[in-house]
Amino acid sequence: MRKISLAVGALAALAVKNRFLAPGLAAAAALLAAWLQYPAELAGSQSPSLAFMADKGEQLLHGLKNASPAWSMPAPTLASALVLHHAWPGAFAALAFGLKAVSFFLVFTLGALEGAPLAGLLALLLAVPYAGWNFEQLLYAFALLAALNLGVARAAGSRGANAAAGFGFGLTLLVRPVLFLLPPVLLHPWFSGKANARPARALVFVAACGAALLPWALANYSIDKKAVIFERGRSDCNIISTVKRSDYTIEGDCRALAGLAPGDSALRWAAGKMLASPGAYAGDAARRFFRLLLQHPLLWLLALAGLAAGRGSGARLAGVCALYLGVFYSVFSFEPRYAEPLPYLLAFPAAAGLLRIFRVKPEAGQALRLPARILTGAFLAAGLALVGLLLSYSAGGRDMYSAVKAALERHPEDSWLLGRKANFLLWNDSTGPGLAALAAARAAELKNPLLETALGGPGALETERLALAALERLDAGRGPEAAAELSALAGLMSEHHFKVRGPKTESSARLLEDLKRSGDLSYHHLSAALRYWPRDRRPELLRRLRAAAPWLPVPANALPLNVPGEFEINGEALAAELLSSACAGAIPAGDLPLEYAYGYYNKNFPTAPWQALWRQLSGRDIRFTQEEKAALLNFAAAAEGPVPPAPVGQPALTLLRVCRAGGRVHAGWTAAARPEIFELAARLAGGQKDARALARLGEYLDAHPELGAYRHQFALDLQAAGEYKGAVESFSRLLAKKPKDPKLLNDRGVCRLLGGDRAGAESDFKAALAIAPGFGEAARNLAYLAER
Repeated sequence: MRKISLAVGALAALAVKNRFLAPGLAAAAALLAAWLQYPAELAGSQSPSLAFMADKGEQLLHGLKNASPAWSMPAPTLASALVLHHAWPGAFAALAFGLKAVSFFLVFTLGALEGAPLAGLLALLLAVPYAGWNFEQLLYAFALLAALNLGVARAAGSRGANAAAGFGFGLTLLVRPVLFLLPPVLLHPWFSGKANARPARALVFVAACGAALLPWALANYSIDKKAVIFERGRSDCNIISTVKRSDYTIEGDCRALAGLAPGDSALRWAAGKMLASPGAYAGDAARRFFRLLLQHPLLWLLALAGLAAGRGSGARLAGVCALYLGVFYSVFSFEPRYAEPLPYLLAFPAAAGLLRIFRVKPEAGQALRLPARILTGAFLAAGLALVGLLLSYSAGGRDMYSAVKAALERHPEDSWLLGRKANFLLWNDSTGPGLAALAAARAAELKNPLLETALGGPGALETERLALAALERLDAGRGPEAAAELSALAGLMSEHHFKVRGPKTESSARLLEDLKRSGDLSYHHLSAALRYWPRDRRPELLRRLRAAAPWLPVPANALPLNVPGEFEINGEALAAELLSSACAGAIPAGDLPLEYAYGYYNKNFPTAPWQALWRQLSGRDIRFTQEEKAALLNFAAAAEGPVPPAPVGQPALTLLRVCRAGGRVHAGWTAAARPEIFELAARLAGGQKDARALARLGEYLDAHPELGAYRHQFALDLQAAGEYKGAVESFSRLLAKKPKDPKLLNDRGVCRLLGGDRAGAESDFKAALAIAPGFGEAARNLAYLAER
């Protein structure tokens, strides 16, 4: 033991005298360790969260205003987007290799910053056997180590050091797990006994940290005027998993498993459950922490010995942060991979513990700050680029489709942008151009093997293929064949949607079965496949799907029959493009597209720009003129007789005149069967309070089952016209098919209330709340009744 101590002491003295010996050895060891550990299957071992983060990063990178980027912190999302979509094929491997080597070196610099390079070198060697290769966790480990280095640098003293360290630490907070270390890093000067604990310097650190976070807060606010400093909450599954006594997270419809209604707080629900039996949950936390200890028992024991030795504030900071993070991960259920960065944090205090065991007290030398300053400078440069991007994103105001088109001019082979353009076109019935954009996106994806893994692997591709094939069979009227494919699809969706992370045990199997029974499947792939069919065909496909597979409980709102919100028209670029192709040759004649456009596009587009666009394309105003409105009233008051001739380009007005005149729709007039035209006619008749027109439209709706998706809106049009009895009857017919739909019950209750039936209204509101206890609209209506 004495000989070992003397040898280590001599080596420490040599490292202190030759200041560049230890950094050189550390750099060589970090590179060698990363090279020797590099796995051949690196790309195939990555989780689908890489694509999830890259999707958010692409929207930030190209300035697409959407709430989606706010659900993940910007640093990992942008890094994922850059390596997945904008770099050469080997960039992912190079970045992963670089992150691992630099992380090893940052373990060394923790010791070098305190004048103990030998301790840092030993810490690096201790971290090597335990480090994993998950890209997301490598990024998190790098950010955690950068935060610790900045925390140690902060202990150097001056306000300038506090400002630089605070700003850098604020940038590390743009990577999610570093947020968990905020309390111990902020308290570090106090428990390290440094003069830097003075309030003025601490205030400088906190202010600089806030300044680094401000651009992200501004970017969040620019999306939907919500002040959020960090990412939006995605913690419900972690909280519910904890209450369900699972050691690891569950995935699927967690809120349904907990019996939570929309709007209910998972945290408040969990607090009530935990307070009822705190001992059981404390035992769960202790068991999870013990499992963390057993993953790296030697490292934990050495780190605890290093903490007890109390040598060096850097070792104490790293040890306290590791302990704090371990306790945090034990209180809640987390995925096992989240513990991968812990060995990096444990390595430095473990080195201090090992030196104490061998009774070696390394000779303290001058702090070696150059390597840390080089890395910190590169880190700050990247951070400032990120801050600039976030400020640019906050100031941008371009609509999403225009932003996609502009970005494609700069990056014509970006598979994500091409896919986004395809979705816009396909969902808005521009099938040909949409399929061309989709084919280009698929061709671009084939050039990057990493994309197949990142986008979910062969399982996701097979699910997408089955969903499309099933809908094609349904469209062709081949129900039995479609049922077989839907059965296989349901199995795949269940396998990928419902999961209990961690080792398979008897309790996890029971929890998985409970999750499958209580929650709905994710119908994402069926929903995505619907975009290949026009909107007026989707209701019939859904009807056939339910007939072919009644055992598949597709909720009424699971499949978007219209355009999903993120692909609605919200700018002139897409509207002009769609109209130019759909209305080619018809606009000058004032034919069908005028009312088609009014009934479809005008619902999802700001009025003033839309009217200007229509005038530019058609040469006339899209709005009904006063003369046209007067004609409606005249026809409504006219005696029954032959249907007057329709003005060119006004098929919706023709339908109204037919209804008002009591005549039948012309047998050969197929334009009236378009759902958009019917919807426009119903809205106009409701607005004019035209009872006769609405009655005829009701008959027309009964005679055309393909328009069944508009029955709810038609009931609301009856209500707008004051036809409360007819509206109640229409809602009752809908409820006969969907008796447990809280929205329908609430809407019928409103009609009953307006029609003077208070008892019936109260019954409907109470029934809606019984089905959905958190349904605020029904609760407000019931409260209104109680006040009156």
